[in-house]
Amino acid sequence: MSKRGLKLNNALVKQLRKQGLNQELLAQIKPAGSKMRNRHTVVDNITFDSRLEAARYQDLKVLQQAGRISELKYHVVFHLVVNGIQIGNYEADFTYREAGGLVIEDCKGQRTPLYVIKKNLMKALYGIEIVEIVASRWRRNR
Repeated sequence: MSKRGLKLNNALVKQLRKQGLNQELLAQIKPAGSKMRNRHTVVDNITFDSRLEAARYQDLKVLQQAGRISELKYHVVFHLVVNGIQIGNYEADFTYREAGGLVIEDCKGQRTPLYVIKKNLMKALYGIEIVEIVASRWRRNR
């Protein structure tokens, strides 16, 4: 084991601590950093995967309070089922209603190949076009 300790994902570290495993060993475990280098951010006791996502949530809350959107939800899971077989899930950052229609948003720093597949499946299975909030464009427009 290196001086820096083991690197495990946050969920596994939490699970190990709950089980009360060897405290000396647990002290050496450091949660691994995010693969996309984003920083988890908490707003209104909600943990968001990035600062962009947290900031977008605050913007959407203002729009909802102003009556421009309604039914704002976050981290909504859609099941991706093909021919009766669930092949995965897509977790939308936000869903809301605007002018009566459902809008699904995803905040993106990078478009991963897996995300592109899930985006295409959402279109094919549900006819839903995901609105992407891209970090570089969003910052310029603020």
